[in-house]
Amino acid sequence: MRTSLALLLLALSGAPFLQAQSAATIEFDNGQWFDGNGFKRGTVYSVNGILRYKKPTAIGQTVDLAGGYVVPPFGDADARYSGTATLQLLSEGIFYALAQDGPQAGSAANTPQNVDVAFAGEPEQASRPDMIRILIGPNGTTASEATNIVLQSYAKKLRTVARIDSAADYRAAVAADVDLILRLPNGALSKADAAQTARQRIQVVTAGGTAETKAANLRLLKSARVELVLAGDGALATARGEALQLHALGVFSNRELLKMWSEITPRAIFPTRRIGYLRDSYEASFVVLKQNPLKDFSAAVQQITHRFKKGRQLAL
Repeated sequence: MRTSLALLLLALSGAPFLQAQSAATIEFDNGQWFDGNGFKRGTVYSVNGILRYKKPTAIGQTVDLAGGYVVPPFGDADARYSGTATLQLLSEGIFYALAQDGPQAGSAANTPQNVDVAFAGEPEQASRPDMIRILIGPNGTTASEATNIVLQSYAKKLRTVARIDSAADYRAAVAADVDLILRLPNGALSKADAAQTARQRIQVVTAGGTAETKAANLRLLKSARVELVLAGDGALATARGEALQLHALGVFSNRELLKMWSEITPRAIFPTRRIGYLRDSYEASFVVLKQNPLKDFSAAVQQITHRFKKGRQLAL
């Protein structure tokens, strides 16, 4: 009776069901694992939701990955999060999201069977957000006000994200020393802008910009080795749409895109967690692609065969 009630409550919450996983120790066989450079075939283990490369003394379950290509789960740094949107995020392999609104009552976010969400809110917000959001521009804060908000946020050990529009807004965000700029500006950046962004280790979301300036701005930021983060943008409902657009733009190699989406973006959202890499002692969370994304990025990221979160398989 209790089990039936729990399943009913889970269904009402809008959370996807997990495939039953009773084994604390799982052997993942016949997978090709991304190491940051390429894929290496091997057997990897999950012990209580943590990746291990040394074989445990006892195996509770074996999963055949059928030669699939294993990569860290993806992130979305500007997700339109809601209970109804999580299935789409999970189906696209997006396990980590930064949302611009607070959690809804009864939200199933940040549970084993759902998306992990960090929330960015206003400085005066009653409930403590994970990050402080600053709107810079004519209808938002001035450069000096943004700097004060950043200093106050650092004193509270909170990171800051800036939403900007113009190139001037972008420079104000850099001057304020925010942690993350949530979009590209509509105007053109200079080499000096890109270099200063890199020096301050500010991360920048690739979404936004205009058709005339986006590619040029991305090339400047890439050349300066700025960490670039993926997010959905307008009609591109999730970061997958942005990833596919970036692939078509031709600024990045397949390997660079894969690392931006599966390594840099998740760690930009949750910088203190052991995610973004398929390393020993990291969370046993990953997605398995049918094709090699280093050869055909667009086709591969749209053909996910398995999704595991902390050693548990998500059955959507």
